[in-house]
Amino acid sequence: MAGQDLPQSDAPFVKAYPAETTEAFLDGHVSAFAFFGGVPLSVLYDNLKIAVAKICGDGKRERTRAFTELVSHYLFSDRFGRPGKGKVEGLVKDARSNFLTPIPVAASFDDLNDMLAARCRSRQNERAGRHARTIGERLAADLEAFRNLPVVPLEPCEKRAARVSSTALVRCREEPRHLRLHCHSFPQQDAGA
Repeated sequence: MAGQDLPQSDAPFVKAYPAETTEAFLDGHVSAFAFFGGVPLSVLYDNLKIAVAKICGDGKRERTRAFTELVSHYLFSDRFGRPGKGKVEGLVKDARSNFLTPIPVAASFDDLNDMLAARCRSRQNERAGRHARTIGERLAADLEAFRNLPVVPLEPCEKRAARVSSTALVRCREEPRHLRLHCHSFPQQDAGA
């Protein structure tokens, strides 16, 4: 499950995936930004491996290639919290209790995600904590500070360098490396490129 919530308004967005993959991580962001209609100026993360290739000695993070592409495409600042603390785990716990209890029944992930998005929108009519205004009313202030969405959304896929052979095939292995080899054909004019 991918999730974001906005700290000022407590507005949530959650989306379910069959597995935790780079594609799901990227699509979770693309979907959340589309759901909110803009891009927050910064996003807080724990040190998940999909985003962080290496934690350097000075506390800075070396991003993965996919995460660097996401940040560069949407132009937000990434911030990292301490693992096991606060906001990220709180969102997961809140999402489970508010959106997945009782366990929803859906024919597909698309149907489940439609239900989750509807529950996120419905949550905007509620009040969180001691706030006098609803989540939706406070969300309006959050959205004023957002960046506009780029004209074209990021394609949520993992990219890998490959060569097209003289027979117009590209070979790639699934991860982990011991899984089967895939061959994909390309237009002949790209062969040998």
